[in-house]
Amino acid sequence: MNIKYLGTQYGGWVVDMDSIQDGDTIISGGVGEDISFDEALLKEKNVKIVFIDPTEKSHRFMENNLPEGSILLKNAIEKNSNDTIKIFKNTNPNYVSESVSQTHDMVGDDYHEVETIGMKDIIEKYNPSFIKIDIEGSEYNVLEDCSGVKQICVEFHHHCMTDKSFNDTFQLVSKMKQNGYDIIDNRKNFQEITFLKTNIKNGV
Repeated sequence: MNIKYLGTQYGGWVVDMDSIQDGDTIISGGVGEDISFDEALLKEKNVKIVFIDPTEKSHRFMENNLPEGSILLKNAIEKNSNDTIKIFKNTNPNYVSESVSQTHDMVGDDYHEVETIGMKDIIEKYNPSFIKIDIEGSEYNVLEDCSGVKQICVEFHHHCMTDKSFNDTFQLVSKMKQNGYDIIDNRKNFQEITFLKTNIKNGV
């Protein structure tokens, strides 16, 4: 393994560079206004990045910052594609994070509606070797659908949602380990984890 930290302190992740090859497709779910990780990865590897984010503020940011050869999908990542769901807006206009869950402590009553894209459909279409998901609570719905992807970085949001607890995160992490993943980085007490597929089980 070749473990590196890429990006800023706010937007960076620890990854195994040996598991990412030139020509691979990378999924960057939850863009916000910080693509420092993605830009650092592009300096290391010749990859194609598919950015996915449903927030209007992120769309405006990406209009002037989308790396050459990359694409932006303006959908919410969920279990199923082509649903229309509510995304609750941040109560602070200076911040970008929004959530499908109104229990997220940064959102209020105001919302907009977006179309979903299912994680399984994303994987089937793009066949990524790496997925990053910072999707403000929706990770609990879709993380297991990533099983089979070589490397996954995920931010868990039990610390800022009243309908999710540390135990919800711990149980999901345990399921990922049962699916053949090792944890190669765990920061902020299970808030940011990098999983690496090391064991092939049940043909997955």
